[in-house]
Amino acid sequence: MDRATGILYLWPPSALTAASDIIVSLLGAPLVRMNGVGFVTLRDFTLETTRNELVDVRSGTNVKLEGLVLRDAGTDAASVGGTANVVRQCEVYGSGEAGIVLSGGDRPSLTRSDSVVESSNIHDIRPFRFDLQSGDSVDRCRTISAAP
Repeated sequence: MDRATGILYLWPPSALTAASDIIVSLLGAPLVRMNGVGFVTLRDFTLETTRNELVDVRSGTNVKLEGLVLRDAGTDAASVGGTANVVRQCEVYGSGEAGIVLSGGDRPSLTRSDSVVESSNIHDIRPFRFDLQSGDSVDRCRTISAAP
């Protein structure tokens, strides 16, 4: 980047062709943000390319992400907080931080979150972060691969 001239230079790792895609995102917010919602389902489409999360759910109840392709997030592909949320049959890859982050429940009162990730493929993400910090979020993924 030459800030004086405002020119961004690209040095591709291989030759560009007519079929090559160059994608730049300036969006610093999630593509989908839900706060305090219940019984919402996102199903069978692709979300891609942002500098932040693709999906951010806060204090959701019975939110379902099903059959989604979540790719090329700047941070987490999906951050899902609340209770009884489900991420199912999603393809997640190319995120700059975690693939899917589940949060919810309440550790001091031992209240369960009952949120799950199941039958999903998570691969080619930067770090691998699997920690159950609150509640009992469970991961039942089909595959988790190519993660540090």
